[in-house]
Amino acid sequence: MVRMNYRVIEGDTLTPISIFLKLKGKKKFLLESSLKHEDSGRYSIIGAEPFYEMKTESFDHLEQLLLPNLEVSLDIPFPAGGVGYVAYDAVRQFESIGHTLPDPLDMPDIHLMFYEKVIVYDHLFQKIYLVAMDRWITNEQIDLTTSLDEMEHQ
Repeated sequence: MVRMNYRVIEGDTLTPISIFLKLKGKKKFLLESSLKHEDSGRYSIIGAEPFYEMKTESFDHLEQLLLPNLEVSLDIPFPAGGVGYVAYDAVRQFESIGHTLPDPLDMPDIHLMFYEKVIVYDHLFQKIYLVAMDRWITNEQIDLTTSLDEMEHQ
């Protein structure tokens, strides 16, 4: 079982973009909602500094990286996990879609980064959820309280 802890802080003076800009690290992400105050666009999700990065051409190892059961249930989308892309051409593992086109950029079909610290901004209630959990892929336990403190004061 993976340990997880979270903290809720007021978000009325912050925006997802201002939070994103304050985060340190080169590999940051912001999944910004565009339909504020509706269930489908209620949350923005922000993260930085992945603990694990996967670049591959195959789905073979992806299931092993999925987040296992958590000790704490949290009613927000995406408390942690992989962010990145799966290229259109990855479907070739399952379907014939024609000739393979040249790839001058030599990009992998699958590129995901996994984050143990995530910030979820609730637009409806102007609340910010700081979420920290153990590094489930590398089986490393982290100091969850320290991680939350660092996130809150960054």
